[in-house]
Amino acid sequence: MSTMIQRVKIRRLHLKLGGQSRRYNSQNNHTISPLLKFDSAVLRYPQEISRNTSDMELGLEADTITYLQNQDMFLASKGALESSNNEQLQHLQNHWQQSASNHEHQALHVDLHVYPNTECKSAGGGHILLGRNASGKSLTLKTLIHTLHAAEESEQSNPYLHSGSLYIDKQSETKQMNTRYNHFLSHVSFESHSQLLSNPISVHRALIPGGGNRLSPTAQFLIVRLGMFPLLQRTVDTLSTGEIRRVLLVQALVTKPSLLLLDNVMDGLDVLGRQGVQNTLERVLSGFRMDILVQGISAKDTARTQVLLSTLRHEEISDGFDRVTFVGAGRILTEDRGQRSGVDLIHCLYQWSEDESSYNKFTKSLDKADGLNSEPNVINAYSKHDIPSKGDLVSFWESSNKKQHRDILVEACELKVIRDNTILLSGLNWTVQRGERWHLAGTNGAGKSTLGRLLLRMSGNNDISGVNDATIDDGSIIVTQPQTYHHFRRGGVGWVSTELHLHAAQHWKDRTLLEILSIGAGTLFDRDKSNDNDSNADNIKDFIDIDMCLAVLQWLGVLDKTASPSTTDTILSRKFDNLSQGEQKLLLLASAISQRPSLLILDEPCQGLDMWNRARVLGLIAAICEATDTSLIYITHHEEELIDGIDKVLLLEQGRVVQCGARYGGT
Repeated sequence: MSTMIQRVKIRRLHLKLGGQSRRYNSQNNHTISPLLKFDSAVLRYPQEISRNTSDMELGLEADTITYLQNQDMFLASKGALESSNNEQLQHLQNHWQQSASNHEHQALHVDLHVYPNTECKSAGGGHILLGRNASGKSLTLKTLIHTLHAAEESEQSNPYLHSGSLYIDKQSETKQMNTRYNHFLSHVSFESHSQLLSNPISVHRALIPGGGNRLSPTAQFLIVRLGMFPLLQRTVDTLSTGEIRRVLLVQALVTKPSLLLLDNVMDGLDVLGRQGVQNTLERVLSGFRMDILVQGISAKDTARTQVLLSTLRHEEISDGFDRVTFVGAGRILTEDRGQRSGVDLIHCLYQWSEDESSYNKFTKSLDKADGLNSEPNVINAYSKHDIPSKGDLVSFWESSNKKQHRDILVEACELKVIRDNTILLSGLNWTVQRGERWHLAGTNGAGKSTLGRLLLRMSGNNDISGVNDATIDDGSIIVTQPQTYHHFRRGGVGWVSTELHLHAAQHWKDRTLLEILSIGAGTLFDRDKSNDNDSNADNIKDFIDIDMCLAVLQWLGVLDKTASPSTTDTILSRKFDNLSQGEQKLLLLASAISQRPSLLILDEPCQGLDMWNRARVLGLIAAICEATDTSLIYITHHEEELIDGIDKVLLLEQGRVVQCGARYGGT
């Protein structure tokens, strides 16, 4: 193994030539300039609030402020904001609690070089970006995407680039732009997902860059390879999250980019979908040779694309990636992957983020071993960290509220749901009783997310459907309603999904955490989707108890139990857009759980979470199921996320029920 590592080091020798970082390719006997280079860059989110920020500038409606001012918490928060000076504002992000290690930092210092994919051997040439939630991955990708979308502007205009520079290989960019459809960079990300949904065209048209009616040979091959032919005539807003991810990947690849940026590209994909995407990426790194050429594509269409993959799951790291960058604690580390497996790299990430000296010792021990076969043992211990006791959860769920006695929470009878003449659900007969825990299963496009969204809508707004929303064409459905006690709302449906997350990222950029938690993410989402254009839409009569929200934030590790009131107030004043994707997901989970719902619907709740936070979230869900009579509907394509308490399954296929009843055999 040591001989192989020496060969890798020789082939990957880095040189500094003329002040420019270059990679030396011993096989071709020449140096290669990087496609992009962060040079002594300092990245951070834009300053969020001014010294004299008013209540209305924080995004709170007048009636919301009047109500919240009656709470000591908000008065303290308002006072803290009014007394903040410039120094405090500069350290605003220091107070946001990160994952297990609790590192607190504001800026990310980046020196990162990504080279072209020119060595298309079996080892590939891809580049991996690894880091825990809130480590700086989202910030790095936001900086890169913003720079490329604003190519005509100067680097100083990038709101995330505080100092240093971001260099893009202009020669490569110019060469790519000489052809009509080629791009320097394409990306599959939250940004591209939102952009696709903003213009609900057909899948067929979405896969033709620059307009026209003819699919390119590359697009045709990928459509067959990824099983997308049945989707071509559907509009993109009728697709599931997993189906959209496949559309985005094909859309990105048909532009033959020099650099393909993938941010959690496999989120929402079923098992076959993940296998298809992984195989496609391996062939991208190999230059689209062999199979594509068999289809009659000439050599000029074999794009040598470099892939920068940001991921949180070890199983998504395939053999074609030979460089890895660890991100965390305000710094990064880039090195050759060597012979390390995906599991090995996650172990290395943990060691490096904890202590650099222990990382060096750990990697040396890996050189002498054959790799590791399991995830870090710290996950098992960490999953129990700060999980509330059964007594605490019982007190939390029933505090200051009357016991609800309705036993049937969902009752669907011959339900048929359509959207744009597409049948999404048909002939659904299903009953969910209090205390039942269901796995809502099925392949991409089976109708799972449609059903979860419908349950929220029926609970919150008495079936006030929004523009272009799915509609009930036949049958009926009854869903539990929330109740109000002492001005606080509880019960009903708590809901977290990728759809909610995407909507929040697009429409709630300037909303504060305090606002989202107090009004409720599900309420905000349903109101945004409705036809209610009242400017006073946030003037609601009942709110979520902020004390309950703070407790859940502590359970999820967002708040430290020992945090001072001023620190808590500062965190609650942060804007949604200035959180990492993982932090945003934890906030949405906290909002749903804080309502103490009768029915909790979690649609891929661990998407965007590192394994440490996944373990914490799953541990909390298991504790809630054990201590309360809350019903649970859990939607996932990852069998390892199904906790023991989930003992029933509703399996859908193309909108119809395949299985309904006891879960067995890991189905």
